[in-house]
Amino acid sequence: TACCYSPALGKHIALALVKGGKARHGSRAFVSDPLRNRFGPIEIVSNHFYDPDGSRMHG
Repeated sequence: TACCYSPALGKHIALALVKGGKARHGSRAFVSDPLRNRFGPIEIVSNHFYDPDGSRMHG
């Protein structure tokens, strides 16, 4: 898993391996980050959520 701040989206994003992830797009899960003392619900989305068609990559 990984987590970082996205300047383009103005919020934190994370990447995680989720069993059956593609079939679970749009469903909710619970995140636990004890190092930062952050816990709460998240939504499982495609890893192409920001620019799925690649238009920003090609200008």
